[in-house]
Amino acid sequence: MKNPVTKMFVVVRHGEDEQTNSLTPRGCEDVLKLADAIEKKIKGIGGKVALLTSPTRRAVETAEIISKRLDIEEYQQCGPLFWDDKDHGEEQIEAILEMAGDYDVIIAVAHYNAPMGIVRAFSRRFCKEEFWCRKVPKSCGVSISRSGAVDYLPRPRDL
Repeated sequence: MKNPVTKMFVVVRHGEDEQTNSLTPRGCEDVLKLADAIEKKIKGIGGKVALLTSPTRRAVETAEIISKRLDIEEYQQCGPLFWDDKDHGEEQIEAILEMAGDYDVIIAVAHYNAPMGIVRAFSRRFCKEEFWCRKVPKSCGVSISRSGAVDYLPRPRDL
């Protein structure tokens, strides 16, 4: 499925969590910083924003913080966002685009190494080249635009 509308894709890794699978206070604080960085990044793009999340508690809590901060009314749970990058992100990107529909910005909350594979799949699909993405720490993300601009959020010096 090819999504003709999406201008920017932001994939984030859930915040720091406890053994109970809930975010720690530091994780919540860091996700707020991440949400602010996302807001600055997508400002000016306009249009509709889709927020998707893995169904695990720590990812859902991360999505809830982002949705409140960015005033996104609802988000959808997407099981494939829990997967790692063993398939190089192709299955995840297919599921994400199908669930997100025609949105200008798609924000996805994932786990482990999944952001690396998802960025590679997005860049192959929309930018016609493959971008390498380093491992994304908890409470951080990476944005990629259809023009091929890649940026880490928040900038490492901001945390």
